[in-house]
Amino acid sequence: MQKITFIFIIALLGIGYSRAQFVLQPDEDDLKPREIPSGQNINKSQLIGTDWRRTEPYYGDTEKIMRFTKDTLYIFYYQYNTKEWSVSKYPYYLITDESYTYDESDFDYSKVGKIENGACIVFEVWKDRYPEYYKIIEFDKNKKVMRLFRKRRWNELGIGDAYMKYVENQ
Repeated sequence: MQKITFIFIIALLGIGYSRAQFVLQPDEDDLKPREIPSGQNINKSQLIGTDWRRTEPYYGDTEKIMRFTKDTLYIFYYQYNTKEWSVSKYPYYLITDESYTYDESDFDYSKVGKIENGACIVFEVWKDRYPEYYKIIEFDKNKKVMRLFRKRRWNELGIGDAYMKYVENQ
């Protein structure tokens, strides 16, 4: 009886595993490149002086706040499990919607602190690596809301793409 029960459990686990593999396969639509939304041009001064707190997507273990100066983007992270804040700082600049690409070009330090208007925030996450692009798809200083779109350039399938919503932190 124990052998039959053991074999039955193994068979159920095998069926469950194969079913999970089938369910976890991406849909064909998920594999198609996604259309990139158009950006909204803003002036850098609209970013400066406000702490922008991410509200979407919501991750239950982390809070993220962005703070801009003339040439530096500070990103503050709060880990709820450790109850600790950490901060990272990155040089950044704005670019226009028309110059928004996903090529592997180097971060252009000559633009840091010099460009006043744009529809995309470009910042260097890792030294000597490609920059990260956050396209501004909605900005309303009166409502204190900013929506951003991040496309992972290294993955043409769109995995890692994200729409993010930031609000003024109060």
